[in-house]
Amino acid sequence: MVHFSNDTKCIDVKVTSTIFSHLHYQEIKDGIKFWELKAQKAQKLQGDAERLELVKVKAVFYPQSGNPIYLEAKRGLFNIKTKDFVLKGNVHVWQPGGYTFSAPAVFYTQKKHLLYTDTPVAITGENIYLQAQKMQFLVKENRIIFSKEVKTCLYLRD
Repeated sequence: MVHFSNDTKCIDVKVTSTIFSHLHYQEIKDGIKFWELKAQKAQKLQGDAERLELVKVKAVFYPQSGNPIYLEAKRGLFNIKTKDFVLKGNVHVWQPGGYTFSAPAVFYTQKKHLLYTDTPVAITGENIYLQAQKMQFLVKENRIIFSKEVKTCLYLRD
């Protein structure tokens, strides 16, 4: 189901027009909100009934332990059947009081509850700067794995 932020109606994407404004999707199971995805504009891909092209995208994950995880990107793709998505174009991922991740693209796989990138990622925080070729963010565990050529700079205080 897709929710529009200006409206309380739920609609089935498969039977509506091909362009939507203010798309708002929430993944809720047993009354618990796991994540939500918002886009200023969404459009069905021509010849593909399962995927939507998104513009000005925001997402929030709500892990059972830890702070929410926020994402922003210029554009994205959302598969309404699998609930997988990819965010592209100056993607930022962060947690309040934590670290900020920046990458050209970030993928989400619903079955594995996994955010990941196969493009270089930069991580900044209060006292750290880290670069890695790949990253996996295990959302349910609130755990991050960096791989391949990891470079780190720690800023020590006096």
